[in-house]
Amino acid sequence: MRESEGRASSYPGSGGQVGHPLGRHERLSNEELRQRYVTELARREAYAELNPDNAGAQRRQHEAIFLTAFVRTLDVFQYTMAALNNPAGHDAYALMFRASNSHDNMRAIIHHNLTDGRGAEVTFPIRYAMFTTGVNTARASAVRVVVDRMPSAYERLHVQTVMPMIEYHADGCEVRNRAGQRVEFDLAELAQRRLVLNPRL
Repeated sequence: MRESEGRASSYPGSGGQVGHPLGRHERLSNEELRQRYVTELARREAYAELNPDNAGAQRRQHEAIFLTAFVRTLDVFQYTMAALNNPAGHDAYALMFRASNSHDNMRAIIHHNLTDGRGAEVTFPIRYAMFTTGVNTARASAVRVVVDRMPSAYERLHVQTVMPMIEYHADGCEVRNRAGQRVEFDLAELAQRRLVLNPRL
């Protein structure tokens, strides 16, 4: 994760954005987090104004925005590892590294709801910006992790970002190839799913 910070993503659809698991979701101050909210709100409003016939743009302009940040550095590492090692993370790894059509420069988005060994929800403190006046504190129990498959021979996994989630998303992953198309297991791989999954994380 530390190597990913500030490194350009190899995923073509990233637009050259650099990895920021810490810089934009842990190390930033409350004022920087609030300013990110202001910037995102202005961006949505400007885009909606320029695209009055785009229903998606109009909808996003009025959707609630939650820009979140971790409170503790340890949580970033611990919950990223938890996401990569849960079943959705295993599926993402298998699709990027073990499937018949896997290749370099793929991207996976993983959602993981944190639970303990008994299945009870695990919560952790976060900060979030909502409205333009300041930053609030809350507790979250889920993370979204974005990882890319790098072409490097040694460090193959690039952590583009990890963020706390306030709104609910079911556990799962979405994997896209370098052309931006969503990929899935084929029938044979799905049947052998437990054998295909051999993550080395």
